[in-house]
Amino acid sequence: MNKIKRNKQDYLQLQQQLIHYKSEISKYKNELASMQNKLLQEQEKTEYYKAVIRTSEQYRIAKEQFEHEILSVQSQLKEAEKHVEKISNQLSIVEEERNDLLKLLKVAVTGLLKEKQAADKKIQDLLFEIKEKERLITESKKEQLRIDLLTAERNELLDVSQFLFQSLYEKNVQRQENESVQNEKNASINDPIRAQFSYSIVLPRESDDPVTILGNALMENITEQPLHYPVLCIHIHPHQHVQFSGKIITTKNQNENDFNYNTHSSLEWEYLHPEWRKQIQEKGEYWLKPSEKLSIEPNEKISFEGFHITFPFDVFDEVLVIEGFVYCQEKKEGIPFENKIIIN
Repeated sequence: MNKIKRNKQDYLQLQQQLIHYKSEISKYKNELASMQNKLLQEQEKTEYYKAVIRTSEQYRIAKEQFEHEILSVQSQLKEAEKHVEKISNQLSIVEEERNDLLKLLKVAVTGLLKEKQAADKKIQDLLFEIKEKERLITESKKEQLRIDLLTAERNELLDVSQFLFQSLYEKNVQRQENESVQNEKNASINDPIRAQFSYSIVLPRESDDPVTILGNALMENITEQPLHYPVLCIHIHPHQHVQFSGKIITTKNQNENDFNYNTHSSLEWEYLHPEWRKQIQEKGEYWLKPSEKLSIEPNEKISFEGFHITFPFDVFDEVLVIEGFVYCQEKKEGIPFENKIIIN
């Protein structure tokens, strides 16, 4: 029994101790929670102080930057003041120039007004002259109408004359072709050279334009032997109003202004006689020879190319005839061309 009683007492003591320990644990928990709250508060204060410290540093940096910017602005302000002063000086100069220009403008306007008055007077005079001219034009209308009728009649006559000239030219070409064929048939077998003209006629477009003949003189050795010292003679009749030109070079006995062309073709021609001008003026004959070629080889062809003959459209009352002759040592009496150039 005593043992049981003692055990009960021990159990009660243990329960009391357990209650005490639980109470202590609860107390310590409360204290721990309080300490944790205080710790959080201290942490918040620490963060706040850190933020305050950072803000103070930023303020210091911002203050330094602001002071530096103030110094820069003050420097710029001084430069701006100098620039304003310079602009003010320039403005004063510009105002002076403006005043001078205004004075000049006033003078110019005054002069223009005077010129305008003079121009108005001239206009009045011109209007009077125009009225007089209109009166004269009115009086001359009948005369102008008569002139127009005469001009139309003249143009019609020119058209008719050109038509007739063209018709005559075509007939002449046909006749010359027939003569050429006949001449070829009748050519002597003893003639060593066959020579002929090839040409074209350029009719005038206007009544004042000349007639132009563009031609070539063609020569061929039809023998088996060379022909020495060939000479070409072109005879024009009548020759008084005819201009002849071609690829003719100068010689030592001729002035450089006496030739028609300075050519670089393969065959060059020159005047045969020193007195060639006299022969042209008196007889209308152009005597030419190759400048460097002394012979025509068998079956060889030579030519005097690109000659021009011009003459006025309405000068001749007779037929214009252009003949050609070729000479050589073997045929000194000369050989006539197979055809002629004939303008009716």
